[in-house]
Amino acid sequence: MKKILLTTSLCLFILATNAQNYSFQHYNLGTDTVNVMEGSKSLKLPFAGGFDVPQFAECDLDLDGKLDLVVFDREGGRLTTFLNRGAANTTNYEYAPQYIAKFPKVVDWLQMADYDGDGKMDVFTAIPGGLRVYRNISDDVTGLKFQNKFPEVLCDYTSLTTRLYIGNIDMPAILDVDDDGDVDILTFYQSIDTSGESIYWYKNMSKERFNIPDSMDFVIGKYCWGAFRESFTDCKINLQYPVGPCGNGGRFTPNVSPAEFMENMNKRILAINSGGAHSGSTTIVFDANNDGKKDMLIGDVTCTNMYLVVNSTNNQTPIMNQTIEQYPPNHPIVINVFPAAFMADINNDGLKDLIATTNTSNASQNTNHVQLYTNNGSTSINRFDFSTDNFLLGDMIDVSEGSSPAFVDYNNDGLMDIVIANTGYWENSGTIKTGLALYKNIGTNTLAKYELVNRDWLGLSSLNIANMCPAFADMDNDGDMDMVSGANDGTIHFFRNTANTGSNMSLQYVSNYFGSLDLGNFSTPFIYDFNKDGKNEIIVGERFDNINLLENTGTVASPNFVIATDSLYKINLKMFGTYPSGRAHLQVQQLRPNDAPKVILSNGNGKIYVMGEANTNYTQKMSLVTDSLNLDAGQFSFANGGFPFSMADLNGDAKPELVVGTPQGGLFLYRNTSLSVGVNNSTLLESAILLYPNPANTFINIKSTNNELIYTVKLIDVNGRILKETSVANTSLNFNLENISNGVYFMNIQTENNSILKKIIDRSSV
Repeated sequence: MKKILLTTSLCLFILATNAQNYSFQHYNLGTDTVNVMEGSKSLKLPFAGGFDVPQFAECDLDLDGKLDLVVFDREGGRLTTFLNRGAANTTNYEYAPQYIAKFPKVVDWLQMADYDGDGKMDVFTAIPGGLRVYRNISDDVTGLKFQNKFPEVLCDYTSLTTRLYIGNIDMPAILDVDDDGDVDILTFYQSIDTSGESIYWYKNMSKERFNIPDSMDFVIGKYCWGAFRESFTDCKINLQYPVGPCGNGGRFTPNVSPAEFMENMNKRILAINSGGAHSGSTTIVFDANNDGKKDMLIGDVTCTNMYLVVNSTNNQTPIMNQTIEQYPPNHPIVINVFPAAFMADINNDGLKDLIATTNTSNASQNTNHVQLYTNNGSTSINRFDFSTDNFLLGDMIDVSEGSSPAFVDYNNDGLMDIVIANTGYWENSGTIKTGLALYKNIGTNTLAKYELVNRDWLGLSSLNIANMCPAFADMDNDGDMDMVSGANDGTIHFFRNTANTGSNMSLQYVSNYFGSLDLGNFSTPFIYDFNKDGKNEIIVGERFDNINLLENTGTVASPNFVIATDSLYKINLKMFGTYPSGRAHLQVQQLRPNDAPKVILSNGNGKIYVMGEANTNYTQKMSLVTDSLNLDAGQFSFANGGFPFSMADLNGDAKPELVVGTPQGGLFLYRNTSLSVGVNNSTLLESAILLYPNPANTFINIKSTNNELIYTVKLIDVNGRILKETSVANTSLNFNLENISNGVYFMNIQTENNSILKKIIDRSSV
């Protein structure tokens, strides 16, 4: 039986106290909310992170009986949640990130439907070549909660039973196709065992076999639902297609063996995941003309329009006899490229509205691309009228894709402004325009407020530096702030501030300032004088695992930057997850008064890590994470990098706030709510938590001595990995240590007002 000894060394605890107790909260609510203006408009959702390839679904998040909005972005796999605060016939959404973590991991696509008839919307999402279903088991006690009910949905193909196939870039239609009370699935056939681009109807037999709609029990209901096929040559539909699966001699079942079927399916999955050719289509089914028959709105990967196929018969054996190639007719959807549509009651009038956007981030429209069509019809007829091409997005800071923010006082008024780089704005010609957006701080020292000045500040887009990542410091010791920028190709660039003292910044590009240095793709600079010699060093993250340190071996007037190390502090980003690459970014910041500057790191997995104290010995290994912030932002994409960040005090409390860029082109802003705890508080904090017995066997009792509630307890190994975590809201708990190997660990205990780190040592290792 293992025994773990809990040590409470005062020296250890002083270090832990100074390194811990960091906390950040979303800056989206409260009297001290940071407001943002764009022209005369005050943005309602400025720091909601932007959209790139959004998908829209409805779910009651706060269990108030009203459907709220859930948005999943295919770019980076990011989920965003909004509470519906609108009254009848009004639209009013509130950014509510507190619900994001309650959702399961969503991959490729998200749809929500009540499959079991309990009045709660369940989650449907992709697995390779198929789908899984999470049941909504929310109640008033536990709040919003989902259960992994069907990890893999199967289908009886008559000759074999295997995974119900859905291509991962497609959008299926999930609804009760035949009005029998259970949820069916319509999706494009995908040519697994023969050619053709027809619609498969996967019929759910739950009602027929069990008389209740609580199962995922699928058979092939129809192999060419609607009797039409997409054209291979243009953006058109071939109605009443006479041959293949749509013809009289078509097949219900695959004409291959089970082994061949699975082999073909796996080949298709592999081809799609590696960027291979794929037709790609989106579908949404609704009664467009209110005749009781289900019609289908279709988007295709090669098209900018969406076409409606109209049902002329019934829902069991439909035959589409009309195609409306421009829909809605009075203001057709046009998205470059690969349009997709979603339905939700946005304005609380009881009618489903239409939202259209793109279904891919590959060379597609990334501005003015979330189009809302309000349903101004009635219960007897739909009438979709164009409302806006920036639904929700128009209330956010958004610079298209791959935002990279930096704080700087550009006009010398003592207030920190925000400069934001991007991957680039898509333009009608298909070109990408990149540059810097400037948001001026028009607030006060105790409450920042921002106003958009220019989306192409100083006209720097003319330089065509892709994926800029700005950093600011006085590089030439002339008393003003200059700029260093990273780039997509791994180079770094210098811009000298040539403005007169006290004037707005005026940046002049200085070519060859860094010579031929190439640091790797997606270079991300941060400027810091490590050895306090008056010459700034430059920390440069990049796409892969290492952090570079550039040292000026010349003078301020005649700089000569060389790579002092390509492994600063020997930080290994692979310790932070399976996918370390994605524009790593490192800064050194003092997070609160009486605290030493800390090394802070982000990479591609959507987290910010607080590590050890910065020091001049950059060859010293730094591997222990003392704190982290989960941005709930998905992961990086190869197109748009990771999560560059910047920090500045925006409310006058001597603690810097945190702004983070997203692959989707928006910003997250967090207020620094860390306690200003110094060494003198360590003894008090040490006695605030008791851990016993000591030595421990298979559990540890954790008890608050001052009646503060304990919220979270994390068991962390020496590499900073969280091995176990539990959430509570009590003054005591038993923490289970079963299946934990002997060794050295840390226990992070978060209470109402404090964060305390305890060291745990196995007796045999002492």
